[in-house]
Amino acid sequence: MRYYGKDNPVDGAVIRVLLDKAKEIRQVLGTHVPVPEEERYVVEALVHALFFGQDRPAAQLKLGLEPDPVPELHRKWELDASRERESRTRFAQHALKPEEVRRELEAADQVLGDPEAVRNFVLTACQRLGVQVQRSCRHQDVWNVVTEPAALEGVPEAIRRALPPSSKLWTVTFTSPTPEGSEYLGRNHPFVTALAQYLFEQAFSGSHGAITARCGAIRTRAVERTTALLLLRLRFLLQTPDRPPLLAEEVLVTGRELYGDRWLEPARALKLLAAEPSANMTPAEKRELVAAALKEATRLVSPQGGEKRLHRALKERATELAEAHKRVRRSIHQPVRGLSIEPHWPPDLLGVLVLQPVVGGAQ
Repeated sequence: MRYYGKDNPVDGAVIRVLLDKAKEIRQVLGTHVPVPEEERYVVEALVHALFFGQDRPAAQLKLGLEPDPVPELHRKWELDASRERESRTRFAQHALKPEEVRRELEAADQVLGDPEAVRNFVLTACQRLGVQVQRSCRHQDVWNVVTEPAALEGVPEAIRRALPPSSKLWTVTFTSPTPEGSEYLGRNHPFVTALAQYLFEQAFSGSHGAITARCGAIRTRAVERTTALLLLRLRFLLQTPDRPPLLAEEVLVTGRELYGDRWLEPARALKLLAAEPSANMTPAEKRELVAAALKEATRLVSPQGGEKRLHRALKERATELAEAHKRVRRSIHQPVRGLSIEPHWPPDLLGVLVLQPVVGGAQ
């Protein structure tokens, strides 16, 4: 319901020029389309309707030298409505099933990391790099990053540049919905990207002072037998209908007993990547275990042949990816005939982590 003054010419002009047209567009399109942003057209149309509209006295002065701007405003408005209609048609969802969407999101999280993985990475990286992070006392998953210049003196320049300027505390969270006054840190946030890029470059530099490394060994209660985890970069050739082939990459965590033939399930290997140390290990022990793991890993991913189990794992992963692509394409009514994904051998060995059991076995 709307109220207006019967003898108020301004109310009458607004109704004729704006409100009635907005109602007409909403009835046709089913959604609201904002008034065109060009303020000049809106003002001219209202002034014209106010002074020369149908409710004004016949003696009102009207030179007739300028065109009526109201039709032009309505024309631009209708053009915006037409564009909105086309957009809604183009991006309309074709009965997507929630369970299918959830399955694809969970699959993506396994590869890219869920919010918990992002939180663990950021907090651990900040601790290693000297960035002070304090948990908020008011919210469970809200953290305060100290950004005062004095507190960042020992922090690498690349990380300091990624922090917001001119503030003492930067309040962040890793969950959504985001509490008021905090900023959401997802895996694509510039600060998270800066941390990942810096640590990745550190690991590949091989310098003596690097805080990260591509190889390591820990003693942990998470395993009962000495286990080597391999971080591999896989390549796949993606063939889609009516398009040139694409080369896609993905990382895979796999593992096997270092002195045996038993392979771990992918989910188990991924979980062990976050295993916590339970006891100290001497540098000599670490070097011996890492050397043995690297020798075995080199054999497993040899370009001349490699491990048959790894070949089979790559083919299985290619099949899973192809089925996922087909499900997504079917959901948006895209053709799937001719779509195929073929693995490319050998994979790249990015990192090795050796897990040595402690007395007492796994927990």
